[in-house]
Amino acid sequence: MSVFNLLWAFKTFDTAAIMQKMLAASDYWQPESVDQYELSIEPNGGALSVSHLRFSNTPQSHNESVHVSQCGHFLCVANARIDNRHELLDELRLDIGDKRDMFRASDYPDGAIILAAYQKWGEDCAAKLLGDFVFAVWDRNKNSIYIARDHLGIKTAFYSVTDDAVLVSNEHNALLESGLVSRELNDDFVLDLFLPKSNSGYYSPVKAIQRVPPAHYVVITPHSVRSECYWQLQVKQYPSLNSDEDYLRELRVRFEKAVKRRLLSAYPIGCELSEGLDSTAITGLTARMLPHQTIYTYSYDSQQLTDDNRHIYQDTYKDIFEFLALYPNLSAEWTTQQQPENYNDLIEQYYGVVAPHPGQKCTRYYLVKDRGVRTLLSGWGGDHCVTSYGAFYEDELFRKGRWLSLYQQYQYTKKRGRRVKPLFNFLKLGVKYGYPPLFRTIERRRNLMVQLLHFSATESPLNPELVTRQRLKEAVDFVDNYTSSGVRERDYRELFHVGIESRVSGSEIHARAFNFEYRYPMFDKELIEFAYSVPTHMKCKFGIERWMFREIIKDLVTERIRMRMKHDVVLPKHQRLDVKMRLEKLIAEVKDNAKLPVLQHYLRFERLDHLLQLPFVANIKALDTLNSLAKAQQEGRLDFCSKLTESSPNKKR
Repeated sequence: MSVFNLLWAFKTFDTAAIMQKMLAASDYWQPESVDQYELSIEPNGGALSVSHLRFSNTPQSHNESVHVSQCGHFLCVANARIDNRHELLDELRLDIGDKRDMFRASDYPDGAIILAAYQKWGEDCAAKLLGDFVFAVWDRNKNSIYIARDHLGIKTAFYSVTDDAVLVSNEHNALLESGLVSRELNDDFVLDLFLPKSNSGYYSPVKAIQRVPPAHYVVITPHSVRSECYWQLQVKQYPSLNSDEDYLRELRVRFEKAVKRRLLSAYPIGCELSEGLDSTAITGLTARMLPHQTIYTYSYDSQQLTDDNRHIYQDTYKDIFEFLALYPNLSAEWTTQQQPENYNDLIEQYYGVVAPHPGQKCTRYYLVKDRGVRTLLSGWGGDHCVTSYGAFYEDELFRKGRWLSLYQQYQYTKKRGRRVKPLFNFLKLGVKYGYPPLFRTIERRRNLMVQLLHFSATESPLNPELVTRQRLKEAVDFVDNYTSSGVRERDYRELFHVGIESRVSGSEIHARAFNFEYRYPMFDKELIEFAYSVPTHMKCKFGIERWMFREIIKDLVTERIRMRMKHDVVLPKHQRLDVKMRLEKLIAEVKDNAKLPVLQHYLRFERLDHLLQLPFVANIKALDTLNSLAKAQQEGRLDFCSKLTESSPNKKR
């Protein structure tokens, strides 16, 4: 686990003083070591200041630092876990040279491997790497900075380019604390909170701060910024696999490899554990691969079951307890404490402005730190592709004219316990592909998710002066394309259009405050590529959604967990609180803060109550975030330069 800062000044600055401000932004997580490197760049009087802050969790991470090539023309800082490190060590032997003798192969720092990869392959180096990584390379020969981010965006990097300098860091607040970056609020960030959008990644709330997109590298020179995509998910062919059984064996091999890659740690390992397929399979496999090591598990809010909360958690925990009994080396971690009330305020302070949310309550984070766990495995995101539901397989059969197979699929699904009306469903597909406009109209009224998304797009409380016709069209088009036309189209949408980036970015940022690292076996690049390419009928065979994954985990989980349907999952009762009640409370809070300039600028307060017509949890998150931004501006942590026009609906005449 690392944080790095890079300051490239084009003119004379007190770079040492600025770097100290950037370093101070990381004091909250108390790094184990801080390495710095300074370089003067002639003849313009510029300078390069680089720092690397370390908190180790793998053997090789103890040796991470600012890496400089022997020739002195290249420099690299990284936050990385490289999975194909041994293959790269062999292939890059000549470039590493005598320096390789300084470490054993297992201890060789990933940042040094990345530097050698850049020296050999230049801008193509990111495509050669596997794992979770973000790094920056200073190239003296090209007078440039090269920044690259892993395939799914597990690691995060931000940068800012001003007239006088380039700043790069994976600590967002370091850029703000430098004093060189404008704190002006980004209008597009606010619009994306309320309006659905395809390809929505996580952006900084600050206009001057950019992020490197997943599977991209960015090259920055004094005169240009260029971003390139180095990987895209595509269907691959596997000629040696000739049957469903062949694909199942290969899927199990790749799943085991994805988990094993993420078990590299010099400290205790933990697993997030719900009673879902993904987390239980990962936890079971981890326990089996490390039979002599205690594996700590963290479930939901990690609340100890007592007489006072038994009505909330008992049904949820039943399946978890039965699963835990399968493995003697699993240790469930429970607490009677709740998440501190000031938790979100602390994270906002560390991040500089409101940070992306990790997707769950963070009571478990305190338990993780107390146990000394520095690696936490998560099954989140598996159903985006690897354990795909096989949704829209019926669409594929319909389009191919395979009517008998379609009828059999409906019968299988009905036997599975789902409410299926074959004739009605067949007619629905006929409308979908024969009369698309009519189908979209029907979906906006009948499909709950499409209904919610369309309502958000058309009934947004945003000031209409800020919503361009193009941006509104993007929102409506996203809604209309939500009902995909095939299994792979749905999986691709879930991975890249709906967006996992905000969740994984939030998880990394929150975890850093507690000195541990999230790892996601289900976002292993090679596992995703294989699962995406598996014949689509295997994802919903015999009407059983997620069939192929259920087949390969028979020996890892209880049979009840393996074969349950999504609606059978028993969530803690307090997680089913009325969304409308929460939304009403938040709307009242926003109205109480109505005089804040940010809220005045972005919202039409008379339309806030419209959101209650169709309560949507996304609107809760949007209003909560905007409220936090308004308070940050009031406290001087954000600049707000926009002004209301005379025609603004909130402007008093």
